[in-house]
Amino acid sequence: MEAAALLLRIQTAFASVARPNEHAIAPHRCQECDELRDDLAPYHADAVPLEILCKHAWDLPLLSAEAKQYFLPAWLSASLREPGRNLTEATIQDIDSNHRYDPSGGYTDEQWQVLLAWREHHAEAGDAGAKESAHSARQGARKSR
Repeated sequence: MEAAALLLRIQTAFASVARPNEHAIAPHRCQECDELRDDLAPYHADAVPLEILCKHAWDLPLLSAEAKQYFLPAWLSASLREPGRNLTEATIQDIDSNHRYDPSGGYTDEQWQVLLAWREHHAEAGDAGAKESAHSARQGARKSR
């Protein structure tokens, strides 16, 4: 799938996800989580600046389940627009961890399918780690049903 089509599919699949309130972005209170919360809070998921995503590339595990579902499209989209950065690897590692992928209401089948398509896109592009972990996304999609 072409990156432009996948970007649109990501946006569509996650469009109805409710924005978490600021205090629910990162549930743990520490300097790292507070900084992540403060950096993400002013932005909608489709408008998080690349600099902030790169600064927090490896911080997806710090997000609450609801915040992860809301902000994950920012990481997915940025990794497509900026494939040379570590956003792809960081996102794959987080998805593989299956940590806090249990928001209230769960992920929709379309959201799981978009995650699978995103991983397959990166695997086809030869991105490190994407091929090996595409199987995990398939497993996640099956579990959500």
